[in-house]
Amino acid sequence: MGDSLFITVFTPTYNRAHTLPALYNSLKAQEFKDFEWLIVDDGSSDQTRELIKEWLVEENSFKITYIRKGNRGGKHRAINTGTELAKGLLFFIVDSDDYLVPDSLKKIHNWEQTIPIAEKPAFAGISGNRGFSPTQAIGGSFGNGFLDATSLERKKFKIMGDKAEVFYTAVLKKFRFPEFEGEYHVTPAVVWFRLAHSGYKIRWFNEVVYICNYLEDGITKNMVKYVTDNPLGVALFEREYQCFMKEEYEKEFQILKRDFLKACTSLGITEPEGLFEKRPEALLSKAALYEYFILKEGTSRQINLRKLISDCLKNSGEESLAKLVWNQTVMLGKLLVEKEIYKIAKTNGLKRCDQMCLAGISLFQDEFELVEHLFLSNWPSYRYALLRNISGWYQKLGLWLPAKKAIELALEEAPFMRGAYLEKIQIDEQLGLWEEVKKTAEQAQKIFTDDRLFIGEEECIDNEAFTVHLHKSLRALEKIKKIMH
Repeated sequence: MGDSLFITVFTPTYNRAHTLPALYNSLKAQEFKDFEWLIVDDGSSDQTRELIKEWLVEENSFKITYIRKGNRGGKHRAINTGTELAKGLLFFIVDSDDYLVPDSLKKIHNWEQTIPIAEKPAFAGISGNRGFSPTQAIGGSFGNGFLDATSLERKKFKIMGDKAEVFYTAVLKKFRFPEFEGEYHVTPAVVWFRLAHSGYKIRWFNEVVYICNYLEDGITKNMVKYVTDNPLGVALFEREYQCFMKEEYEKEFQILKRDFLKACTSLGITEPEGLFEKRPEALLSKAALYEYFILKEGTSRQINLRKLISDCLKNSGEESLAKLVWNQTVMLGKLLVEKEIYKIAKTNGLKRCDQMCLAGISLFQDEFELVEHLFLSNWPSYRYALLRNISGWYQKLGLWLPAKKAIELALEEAPFMRGAYLEKIQIDEQLGLWEEVKKTAEQAQKIFTDDRLFIGEEECIDNEAFTVHLHKSLRALEKIKKIMH
């Protein structure tokens, strides 16, 4: 590997011609120039190749290298190819549906330079935050400054959510992704955990460098299919995770068991030890532990515990007691939602909060959705959902100005949720704000690509209705303009 470049920005892509321009433009806007862009195309059938050919002849301050593979081998194989071709000291994986903030590479350069030369062999790389916006990081973090820790220590130091890891290319070359014939996905965590198990640290810094979009046909939103289609890759991850995290898992399991027994006692349930032993296996899996420990201390964890107790009772055949505990869980959940709605509304100057809570809760489709909703309480999507509930309450009362404010706040929380765009258009139509109708429609069209909103190859009914409404809104605007003139 040559050391003439500081960073290789690496992008694996598959049928992302509609999102790649945002990434390309963000690279052109970078303040730091000592980098290359390496793209491995996993056999796209859209216009990806033609698009990149145009960019190859444009004048840019960075080199673009485009490699097209004939078959869909998966992101992990693309990374293996990329590390062999990279010319950068650092290897930064940026997905084809995401993009970088203007000073992203500058921040990465500056933070890498803070690692003393003598200590660099102990580091796999550095990592900033991914965000929904430059000011809104995904997940939680440790505060200001930086922290040196392995990927296996993230939970310990509360480094939560997807991060923007940047690795030393030479290190990644030593830790290639395993490849299984007939499978197209191995989670990156396999290699990240192997690095950590070998003692490699990462310098985590608490600044957003990477803007992340979770598209409907992406890996994150289709994890069940990826798991089903790639059993060997999944089994490898599970086996190694259990090995690497055994001590941590046992510790967390005992804490959850202690809290479970304590909650049973407070509910007057006899023989809680026996109940715990009869639990459905999935309820206290690693996924359930993760879900439990990511929750805030207090009410959210109590709701989670009571739900577990209710499920255990049901599994033991005690239906009536299970129902009683479930009803208490729902009541506790409603109180928490009321508190959060009131807090958000009051903070943002949205009035009549005393009535708002009941209306907000009624917008949940059922009790299960209400309780599941509470498990998102550490994430931006939680505030987004509450703000949409508040907006819906105002709409029912015909209070369009506060409804408009609430839906705009929801869009700030999660700017890629299509439902909020539709609501904003409807509200602005009620207020006669036709210029804003046009602006919102144009924003939505830009985000959701040429008026076509798809999930994979299948058109979604909600998306179709949304697209129709966008067109109706634009036609209505043109009609108003003609009348005015």
